[in-house]
Amino acid sequence: MAIMLLGTFETITCSSPQSIKSWANHVNGATAIVRLRGIEQLQTKVGNYMFVYLRTQIVIDCLQRRLVVPPTILEWSEVALESGSTEDLLEYDLFRIVAKLCSLRSIEMDQASQTDGKNVIMTLAHSVDADLQGWVEQLPLEYAYSIRTCRSSNAVLSESGQYHVYPNIWTLIIWNTYRSARLLTNEILMKWLPCHSTQTSSFHTMQHRRCEILHAEISSDICASAPYYLGVGNSAGQNPRAAAGSSLIWPLYLTAITDRPPFATRAWVITQLDKIGEIMGIRQATSLANVLKTKYEVTVWDRPKSYAIDAEEDDW
Repeated sequence: MAIMLLGTFETITCSSPQSIKSWANHVNGATAIVRLRGIEQLQTKVGNYMFVYLRTQIVIDCLQRRLVVPPTILEWSEVALESGSTEDLLEYDLFRIVAKLCSLRSIEMDQASQTDGKNVIMTLAHSVDADLQGWVEQLPLEYAYSIRTCRSSNAVLSESGQYHVYPNIWTLIIWNTYRSARLLTNEILMKWLPCHSTQTSSFHTMQHRRCEILHAEISSDICASAPYYLGVGNSAGQNPRAAAGSSLIWPLYLTAITDRPPFATRAWVITQLDKIGEIMGIRQATSLANVLKTKYEVTVWDRPKSYAIDAEEDDW
């Protein structure tokens, strides 16, 4: 728990690339301790909750760094599910699909140079996309959210003026996990579709158009979820909390880096990240907003291991 709290500390105080890497190191440290404690920890409710929380952090780390999810986490997730509820099953199914996406991202660059690599990438990406579509289609009514429209000048609202109202924050986090995975999968499909030589050009055009429509829908939904995080439509009238705001940062960031010209969504996301940093005190949001103002995306993971981050604190 202490190591995971340190990871949260890095998120809140993040002001440089070192903080993002430190967060990843804390996740790795917590993973190692979980392995040492053994599978017996899953026999208690608290142990189960801690494992699920850590699993979420591991998946985020793997998606960012193009790593596969550790086999131990996959195996223990099945064990944790044995004493779970229907909701746990839904969350596990989503985790399993996202883990599959992590595996795809981990081999994407290597496969691209292989003779039949591009076809392999597209086949796997279509499989992940179909799994995600199947998952969202079987969600129960308890996960439903309402869509509202407000034409006020509230800066938290997107240009459409629409925002979502969810049963609770956890339901929203589940939805945005799905949306983030769908967005990344869609990006892979759009990236490699022109190179996929087994179909006709008209089929390519149709598929590409489908990807563009889906991208717009998913991005719009992520943006429409932001107001609820920030207190709009919250029936309890609660003030925004850092724990909730931190889970919004990466979905918004993914929306920004996958935005299309004229980049109106990207500009709106930057405003929201600045707001999260200001209202909730999460400096990682402010830092990512600054990155988006000057660069396409965070490139810290692409640097050689010998790179001295401390030498250039402001260079993302």
